[in-house]
Amino acid sequence: MLTISRLQWNAVILIEPRSRKNTMDLNEFIRDVADFPVDGVVFKDICPLLQNTAAFRYAVNAMVEQVSELDVDLIAAPDARGFIFGVPMAL
Repeated sequence: MLTISRLQWNAVILIEPRSRKNTMDLNEFIRDVADFPVDGVVFKDICPLLQNTAAFRYAVNAMVEQVSELDVDLIAAPDARGFIFGVPMAL
């Protein structure tokens, strides 16, 4: 059975892992860049999240926890930086 689930980044920010006592506000690691690439668009820069080992680990583990009970055969993470999260999730 093939199940593909698309998680939007905003959903990831709101995830609170069920099994963890310690929570982390991932919004602290996401920088807003106004009017990029065009006026009226707010680009979400995740470089601060990628630079912080604990925040990156927390984000990946939170996403894994959200899909761990699903019968998933494939993780597709095609966005510009999706592969950065998809690979550790697949492991």
